[in-house]
Amino acid sequence: MKNRKSFNSKRGVSSGDFVWVIFMFTFATILVPVGYYAIKDDQPTMANPVNTAQVVSSTNTTVVQPAGASQATPASDFVFNAVNGTLVAYVGTATDIVIPNQIDGVPVTAIGSKFAYQQNKLTSVAIPEGVNIIGDYAFAENPITTLRLPNSLQLIQASAFERTALANLMIPATVKEIGTRAFAETPSLKSITFSEGLLRIGEASFSGSGLTSVTLPRSLSLIGSGAFSNSPIQTATVDKNTSVLAKTEVFSAGAIVKTYEGLDWTTLAP
Repeated sequence: MKNRKSFNSKRGVSSGDFVWVIFMFTFATILVPVGYYAIKDDQPTMANPVNTAQVVSSTNTTVVQPAGASQATPASDFVFNAVNGTLVAYVGTATDIVIPNQIDGVPVTAIGSKFAYQQNKLTSVAIPEGVNIIGDYAFAENPITTLRLPNSLQLIQASAFERTALANLMIPATVKEIGTRAFAETPSLKSITFSEGLLRIGEASFSGSGLTSVTLPRSLSLIGSGAFSNSPIQTATVDKNTSVLAKTEVFSAGAIVKTYEGLDWTTLAP
């Protein structure tokens, strides 16, 4: 027995050690795939599909953007009121911004008054789905040429985009009201598309624009005085039931304004 023990020592492995090695090899074989997939969890799987919301982190703050969207501007570039979901101010330096739809799990629902007023020199702005209000003077006096409005938007307040450099504009069907001077003094604005659903256009909303023709939706119930004044509009189409205090003051002198039925809108009773 003593000689056998000595013989096994020379070989370096006892029978107990051999069983232990076999056990460890089997255990490691089971664990390797688990570890592999834990490392590779950024790859497409049923639990982690490709087309989910993308999470982008910046200075301990997390923003979320929809899959397929342009890279969201870092959260550190914004002052955000998480209590009411309002972006209060833009404090970044980029001139091309994509506003995130969430910051730290809180949805962005409004762009505050004077959010990026005057000093930011923004040229391109993408506003995310979920935002329903753009405050007064929010983007005024920025040389914006590209603007993406969300289909959740309901209210564009006074002077929100006054003195910008937009060339064309599409108003989503969800927008109910465009405030006073919202797009005033925009001589580069040559084309605009209104959607059915719009109810009110405020005073001087497009005064001083570069529009030469406009078709207003049948849903429109009220146009503010001077809404399209000081603009080179030659022809306009308005629903016969759309009212205003003084129809002759909505457009510049010389504009031919007809109803959808071909009637002279300016001569119709309010």
